[in-house]
Amino acid sequence: MTSCRKILLVGVTAISAMAAVSSALAQSSASATASGSVTVFGTLALVSQSNLSFGSVLKPSAGSRTFTIDPTTGAGSISGGGTGGSYASGSSQTRAVFRATGEGGQAITFTVPATVSLGTLTLTTSNTGTGANLSGSLGGSGTADLGVGGSVDISNSTASDTYNGNIVVSVAYN
Repeated sequence: MTSCRKILLVGVTAISAMAAVSSALAQSSASATASGSVTVFGTLALVSQSNLSFGSVLKPSAGSRTFTIDPTTGAGSISGGGTGGSYASGSSQTRAVFRATGEGGQAITFTVPATVSLGTLTLTTSNTGTGANLSGSLGGSGTADLGVGGSVDISNSTASDTYNGNIVVSVAYN
């Protein structure tokens, strides 16, 4: 029986060695899976809905005054230490409004210049906020509006004239 036990022991040892080698070989490679995806957005457009207008103003009789248009309401106000100066009677003031249209529910950022040249005058812009989410949801169209106002300093030495410039605003998906 001793020889049978030896043969059995040798057989068990050989099977164990083969299992260990087989196990080691099975662990020498592995695989995993990752998914791929893409979200497609509709095009993004930006249109000016209204222009920024200070209307007609009467320059101060002395010193300088700051004429301001509120970016949210479009209301005009005047500040500063000069004497006189006002919005002309019957003159209306309006804020500029830009409307972005694109993929609903998506975050966007408007870019607004800090200053704009109005000939020899400088318009310092203000706005209702450059970050927004388009209304609606993915798969549909959405919109977001940006209001732009600003201020301009007018002194008693500012030449009587019409001062114009362009406020160039851009928008991008975040």
